[in-house]
Amino acid sequence: MVVSPDGHLDPVRTSVIDTLVDMGRPEGATRAAPDTTAFARSEVTRLLSIAAYLDHGFRGWVLAMLVRARHRAVTPSLGFDAVTVLAHCLRARGVEREAERRTTLAWGVAVGLVVVLVWRVVTVLASVVGGEDPGAEPVVLLLVMVALAVVLLAPHFMGRGTTYRALMRIRALILPQDSARAHRERVLRILTRELSEERFTGRAPKAAAEYRELLDTIGREQHSPVVVYGAAAPFRGAGAPLQRWSLALELSPAEDGERAAHELTARRIIDLVRPQLESLTESAADDSRDRLGRLEIAEHVFLPAPLPYGQGRDALPVGPPGDPGVEWHLAEAVGEGGETRRHFLRIRIAGWEEQLVTTVFVRVHTQGRMLFLEVAPHVLFPLQDKFAIMGGIVQAATLGMDARREIAEYVRVPVRPKELMRALKHEDDETPDWSPEEWALPPAASLREWTSSDELTLFQAMDVIRYVKTVHLRISEGVKQALKEAGYQTEEFTAQAREQIVNIGQGGVFIAGDVSGGAFATGQGAHAQHGDSEGRPRPGSGEGK
Repeated sequence: MVVSPDGHLDPVRTSVIDTLVDMGRPEGATRAAPDTTAFARSEVTRLLSIAAYLDHGFRGWVLAMLVRARHRAVTPSLGFDAVTVLAHCLRARGVEREAERRTTLAWGVAVGLVVVLVWRVVTVLASVVGGEDPGAEPVVLLLVMVALAVVLLAPHFMGRGTTYRALMRIRALILPQDSARAHRERVLRILTRELSEERFTGRAPKAAAEYRELLDTIGREQHSPVVVYGAAAPFRGAGAPLQRWSLALELSPAEDGERAAHELTARRIIDLVRPQLESLTESAADDSRDRLGRLEIAEHVFLPAPLPYGQGRDALPVGPPGDPGVEWHLAEAVGEGGETRRHFLRIRIAGWEEQLVTTVFVRVHTQGRMLFLEVAPHVLFPLQDKFAIMGGIVQAATLGMDARREIAEYVRVPVRPKELMRALKHEDDETPDWSPEEWALPPAASLREWTSSDELTLFQAMDVIRYVKTVHLRISEGVKQALKEAGYQTEEFTAQAREQIVNIGQGGVFIAGDVSGGAFATGQGAHAQHGDSEGRPRPGSGEGK
């Protein structure tokens, strides 16, 4: 269905694609981004921000996906803030480009000094041989050479004081190697002062004005209750799928024949499931560290893309809870049973410092005397080991250890003229594939999935099983209560739900990994393989990651 400009439903135009474009927004309504402070301060955000400065391949991929492909919406950012990561990538690239320009300038100054000095020395020698008086020029040349020798050699015999730093700045202007060294020290200062565990605030660095609108757009999309998806990967961004649970139940009146206290609708079932899940947070003791005590429950609507030609990302009805477009979709999509627009209750459980994220999507639909229930759990694996290694280097440097050699392994500025010219020539192309105002496409990849590992430790796998099994139990209790209140039998539902819960603990399919790097499966007859959010094979850690 589509809402007309006057706010009424238009029964003629029922396409969900039209809904995306034409559902409208009250005049003057703001499009603010949701509060993502907690996600911006997460450990995952910090480690990915560090990688923006130390992993050139990672930074290039982020810029390609989020800047060059700016006509594509972004996936939900589960446990991190894509805006902060992108802002650091933009600044890191700017710092690197500045270092390349300074190194090029240093080459020019060095070559110019050598040419001038050689030329003047030859001129003085020619004057002396020819019997002419060179005047004070030999003394000036000698003083210049002595000054250069002091600048080049004195720092090796000095402490790291003010004079040392001043001489090193001058050296960086005439020695390409010192210019590259100054860049590495600048990066190290950024890492230790802004991205260490103690000092990281999650505040995104200021980006150029040309990227401000893009960052605001990503901020609206990444945590919006309205999720734009592509048909091939609707749950992209949530990680690897676990065993899905689908249930179709024919409703039969209870034998006691009591009149229904409430009508059985999708909204009624969801309203009864939520308290069951929320009770998990209330039952946890104040001093408990159980992640179930911090689970997040929210309603989401999945909308298909692309938009019709000529409609850009601004036409997407995304934003924080309370946004008129978002609230309209949440209200209309519950229980409609559509094939393209789908309403889900999303339960997210974050553990291991947001590195292990278990998400359960629940969809309920009632039609006639039938109940349809779909439960789709997913798990995001921890980040690859290389991100933890980079984080360890930053922490060591913050504690006063000498990490310059390790930083030099990651931060490489071309010094040789041939390599430098190649770097300056092949700067990142930010030209979109086409104008972002012409088209709005679904996400092509997930930043969080792309950086995740292929392994779970045994403890992490045990946690995932416990989370999913507990959530399934509470979902079953809520649906059972709704059936009972509506005057329907609950025995068949209870039996089917119990069978599914037993399968989770004993024979469920988990696309995950164990400590040895293999696929992790539990129970008799269980099967496991590596996969992404749609079960497709995941690339290995060495294949372009």
